[in-house]
Amino acid sequence: FGFLRIYFFIAKNNLGYIFASAAALYSHHYAALALVFQFFWRLFETIKKPDFKKKPGFYWLKFLKPYFFIGLLYLPWLYPLYKQVTLVSTGFWLPKAKLKNLIGLFVVYLMGGNIIFKWQKYWPVFAGLILIFKKWSVKKKENLFLTGWVLAPVILAFFLSQGKTSIFYDRYLIFIIPGLML
Repeated sequence: FGFLRIYFFIAKNNLGYIFASAAALYSHHYAALALVFQFFWRLFETIKKPDFKKKPGFYWLKFLKPYFFIGLLYLPWLYPLYKQVTLVSTGFWLPKAKLKNLIGLFVVYLMGGNIIFKWQKYWPVFAGLILIFKKWSVKKKENLFLTGWVLAPVILAFFLSQGKTSIFYDRYLIFIIPGLML
């Protein structure tokens, strides 16, 4: 549902985006981390519209409507989510995330969990070189979107994990892999 949500988001198909987002949230609440990025992306797109200042009410309604319906569809799950969060807040098995966990997540996602080929361990280095030599000015908007798709949920999970309860766990952030590969 996570990838489908991204597809509908890019295609600006609000109905598909609403249902895919709600389904992603129901399947795993970590989808909210990606939803936060998409919310701010769409907010900046809305504010940058040339006639935004002439018709702000129209654009605010158009911008907020999908998120209102996503919230409405997710509303029945809020109480069970609250019960789950309060249950694990007393003691959770995940340690507080450190910077090495953040870097390690990207290394594992780029390299894979098991080494099958000898040169597989060098894939993170190749990815780093691609990022260094990439022409970021070409298709700047698309590049920023992919970067946000990959980095925003991970960074949000990392910073949220610095509080009372850690939520930083690589298996829960697997939905960033398609963006990482693109």
